[in-house]
Amino acid sequence: MSRIPVEAQARFWAKVDTTGGIFACWPWLGGRNAKGYGSFAIGGRHYMAHRIAMEIATGEPLPPDQIAMHTCDNPPCVNPAHLRPGTVAENQRDMAEKGRAPFRQHPELIRRGERHWFRLHPELAARGSRNGFAKLDEDAVREIRRRWSAGESRTDLAAAFGISPSNLWLVATGRRWKHVA
Repeated sequence: MSRIPVEAQARFWAKVDTTGGIFACWPWLGGRNAKGYGSFAIGGRHYMAHRIAMEIATGEPLPPDQIAMHTCDNPPCVNPAHLRPGTVAENQRDMAEKGRAPFRQHPELIRRGERHWFRLHPELAARGSRNGFAKLDEDAVREIRRRWSAGESRTDLAAAFGISPSNLWLVATGRRWKHVA
């Protein structure tokens, strides 16, 4: 039996977009942390929204040594079908296998049982639209740069693309998304 009161469960699901259907990601519409994960308050304490979704779906809280892993790699998603319990180590291994980790172990070091990490070659790192946290894609970056060159204002462009004016300036001037020509 879930420790989450029925009223809180109703409030929780009111903050979820399920319009995509049962197989789609269900984005959290409430507050999010800096990494894009949803935050939900119960009794004045904040919890990760995807953990709450798992608890509501299973009826049991996750053990303290377990996390709710996203199989969809979409931080705001709270669809219980896209979540599974796991450890931090399993989550990091999953991240590395999917090419989203900035560091990775060399296969030979793994075989020898050593734990030395190295930085990925820039072409292997998840950057641009391959980064799960990206708000833009390569085409949007090209469009921003074209419109910036044409003299469109920073605030208008930022509003049009849903990013902050300071981040827009970094993209438009090539300080971010350097790999896009």
